[in-house]
Amino acid sequence: MRPAKSELPVMASEKFMATWRRLSQVYAGQINDCMAGIEAGLVVVPVDLGAIRLAAHTLAGSAVTFGYQEVGLAAAALEDFLTPLIARGSMLSPSENERLQTLVGRLRLAAAHA
Repeated sequence: MRPAKSELPVMASEKFMATWRRLSQVYAGQINDCMAGIEAGLVVVPVDLGAIRLAAHTLAGSAVTFGYQEVGLAAAALEDFLTPLIARGSMLSPSENERLQTLVGRLRLAAAHA
């Protein structure tokens, strides 16, 4: 016998939410992987802005989908900051380096609470 129409959305919704919760937990590990990529980009000389931007882009594009709003927002801000700097192709000024450290710190904090 087929479930009544009023029961069908509730069952589908519960199944969807259970799947989403599992995927969200798996995604938390990917946040750590991206943060490792950012940290690796920071320790090389010169700083690997491309690697940092790629990791930030990855997080900015998917974190919100899995319930990590603050991670997504912080990653998007970092990506937006880096994009014109990479296009420019020159070394960071002291103030740009300070801003980079601030944005990475904000992302670290958000990731730590994910």
